[in-house]
Formats: sequence, structure tokens, C-alpha cells
Amino acid sequence: MLGAANAVYDLRFSDGSAWVIRIPFPHSESSMRRNENGHFFVASNRSIPIPKVHSYALDSNNALGHPYMIMDFAQGTRLIDVCHLARHMVQLSSLEFTDIGQLERDDATGEHFIAAFSSRLKQCPMAKGPDYAIGPFRTQNEFFKALLNSARVDAPPWPELALMEFFTSTLLDPRYNDGPFTLCHPDFDCQNVLIDNTTGEVTAIIDWDGSCALPRQLGALSYPSWLIVDRNPWVYESSKNTNHFDLHEYRTIYVDAIRACGGDALADTTLNSHIASAIYAALSQL
Repeated sequence: MLGAANAVYDLRFSDGSAWVIRIPFPHSESSMRRNENGHFFVASNRSIPIPKVHSYALDSNNALGHPYMIMDFAQGTRLIDVCHLARHMVQLSSLEFTDIGQLERDDATGEHFIAAFSSRLKQCPMAKGPDYAIGPFRTQNEFFKALLNSARVDAPPWPELALMEFFTSTLLDPRYNDGPFTLCHPDFDCQNVLIDNTTGEVTAIIDWDGSCALPRQLGALSYPSWLIVDRNPWVYESSKNTNHFDLHEYRTIYVDAIRACGGDALADTTLNSHIASAIYAALSQL
């Protein structure tokens, strides 16, 4: 099976157990290290269901001749419209950081820390000009200002840039400006959350490459991306079979689930998180 950055192979054993091996495509080796960082950090700090890693290599100095990761095969069906994962996101939100940036690990000590984002062009894929690291950032405002400045590099004075500057200065919730900041799954979409067909319980959350610390309304307490496709016109064009009123109802259910697991303060963070998510998505398209 081919993913966005990896080839994935099933390994089946005579005792009925199953593993998978992930091998990154050429020039995608850095995604393997990012996945290892996020995977082990979450697994070592919380009881969120994550496949067990049996072996991995971050370089080609091994019998296979490629970086790889071997882990348990994650049983389950892709999550689409159930919200049992709310309690796991509440748990994930308790992993707090003082800075916004990329999750890294010190190989000598094994300690995780927040570093600069290694590529401004990965944060703003449509931006022009040279690539370089940005951050880490101490406030939400610093982070969004850096994204806006990145979009302005070698760009004409588009009116959209002035509009985005207005939005970032007026629509972002100031309560979340100074942190603490929370861990963000890099692709919090239904294909990366698996459930048990019988119980509806989450069995695994996969693909942690690119984990980072972001403002609270973009991190663990944001809506799952499939619940806000109607807020993103680039995505909604291909998802028009999803009814807007159904999505609104699902969002209400999800916020109620966050409230039941984490209280009113966390639910309030999730409630209007789509505003920050929309601004973040728009900046990535400029």
C-alpha cells in the first residue's frame, strides 16, 4: 500500500499476529524521524492507543538498506462520524508546552523538546523565496505574524494579504495567545483514526510524522478536520455530499463529548476553534 510519504507492507505470522513495515520514499526520510518523534513522545506520556513499535532505523545503515519502522498492525475501521476519540484528545491536550514549534528529540538524552519549524515552506507551501527555519514562537500572535510574513516574501501587494493581517489581529482569541500550547496531530483526519466495528472505541491513532506544538485552538482541542470541511472551500468542493447541517450537528456532539471528558473550559476552546483553523488554512494557501 502506498501512502503520501511511505510504502506500507503487511507482515502476517503463523500465530495470527500481524505487523506492518513502513519504508519512506526517497527524499521523504525526514518524515520517518518526525513520525518516530511524535509516536514515541505520545506513547511514553499518555495511554492514547498507538501501535507498538518493534524496530526502526532512521538511516540506511541496516540489512534492508533503507530507513524503516516495524509496528503492530492497527486493527479497525477508519473513523468518520463517531466521537469516542474526544477523551483521547482531552488527554493529548494535557501535554503542554511553553513554545510553538516542531517536536524534536535529543538523541543523547532521549528528551523531547520544541525546536524551530525546519521549513517555512512546509508551513506555507504556496509561499515564494528561499526556504529556512522559523520559530520557535512564544505567543500565538508571533506564530501567525511569521506565517503572514512568509506569505509576503517575493509576493506582490495582494489585497488578500492585507485582509489576512486584519483577520489575524482581530479574530484570534486573545485568551490563547500566551499558551500553554498543545501537541497537534499533523493530519487529524478520519483515515488516521481507527475504530472497533463492534464497540465504536478508538483502537489506534496513526501517522504522527510532523507532530508539533501549536496554539490550543489548532492543537489537540481543534475539531477533527472532517468535521469542518464546510469551513474550507478548497476541501468542501470535493466533499459536497456531506451535508452542512449534519456537520453542524456533529460539531455540537463533539464539543459536548469534549465537555463531558474535560470540562467547560476545554469545550469552550474547541467550540470556536474553526476560526483559528480557517485562518491557518488560508495562510497556507497564500
